[in-house]
Amino acid sequence: MDPIRITRDAFDFIAHAARSTHPNEFIGMLRKNEQGVIDTILVIPLSEYGRGFSGINFTMLPAHSDSCGSVHSHPRGSARPSKQDVRFFSKRGGVHLIIASPYDENSIRGYDNCGTPLQVELV
Repeated sequence: MDPIRITRDAFDFIAHAARSTHPNEFIGMLRKNEQGVIDTILVIPLSEYGRGFSGINFTMLPAHSDSCGSVHSHPRGSARPSKQDVRFFSKRGGVHLIIASPYDENSIRGYDNCGTPLQVELV
């Protein structure tokens, strides 16, 4: 399967958001540009950022958001998806990112909607 391609600016936003909400989880939605590269992170109003959980209020997601998946952080250092993560993945888009502490290029992982690992490529 093709790698998940993401711009440096979008990655930097994710890393900054994860650091800013630590020790709580950060969550957002992903959007791709015309070239199929993730370049926008949608931060949804009334989302929840908690210790060990995060959640999106989908009633606040813009109707024409064109989201392709999600991103969230794991403050405890493992970027492996939980069973709850995979359940969420299966309902919302085809690509998902998890960034773990310390929130750098080496701690981001990609998954498809079944939780199968995908390569992440910064472009």
